[in-house]
Amino acid sequence: MTSGSMPGATSSRWSRAVGVAVVDVPDVAEQDQPVDGAPAPDRDQPVDGGATREIGGVVYLAPLPDGPVAVLAGASAVLYRALVATGGEDPVARVARDLGVPVEEVDPEAIQEFAEELREGGFIIPRAPDPSAG
Repeated sequence: MTSGSMPGATSSRWSRAVGVAVVDVPDVAEQDQPVDGAPAPDRDQPVDGGATREIGGVVYLAPLPDGPVAVLAGASAVLYRALVATGGEDPVARVARDLGVPVEEVDPEAIQEFAEELREGGFIIPRAPDPSAG
């Protein structure tokens, strides 16, 4: 299913909920620049300490002060970033680009369902409409 076949499925824009800490560890391939003179990262080393490196990196979400930490790895991290992005890019197109797949292979309904799960968990909220975009 394509974004064109499901109008409005991902048209809602989302923001990180107030009181949720976010730690975003991009995929190693996205970390081309060493920080403060540190050696370049090992491209084969998983970012989360696991045995297998996943495309998309890891996003840690933690409701403060004492909520459980949600760990979004791989495609889940890509979906989260696409949902809360502020650049106006279509989430379906961004997910396809970031995962390196054709847009036709990205299911807008799955993105919307994932957004609803994150909303129900208190991690994201609907973004208020931009009054200048109208």
